[in-house]
Amino acid sequence: MGRKQYSLIVLLALLAGFIGGVISSQIFVGRPLFTQKEAKPQKVVVAEKFRLVDQTGMVRAALGITREDQPGLGLLDKNGIPRIVLGIGKHGRPSLVMWDQKANPIWSAP
Repeated sequence: MGRKQYSLIVLLALLAGFIGGVISSQIFVGRPLFTQKEAKPQKVVVAEKFRLVDQTGMVRAALGITREDQPGLGLLDKNGIPRIVLGIGKHGRPSLVMWDQKANPIWSAP
């Protein structure tokens, strides 16, 4: 087989492979999807307090601003009694307080 015949067979094989790939991609994959050119900014929710309630409507957790104008997270039991409060205390220090079932503080970290 001569050089011209070899080149022609390789060229025909490449061309057939390319055409077969294009046709199969249109049949099996469909049209290509492209991302949006410009992403839209996310919406921002502004609130003073967020409350997580159970199925009965009882508040079980709250995220908001404390009396000292600091952010805080409180976790409450099924009776609505606070059990754990995490926030920022006096002088900007982190604060964690836990209570027992009788609402007595059992642990506090200033």
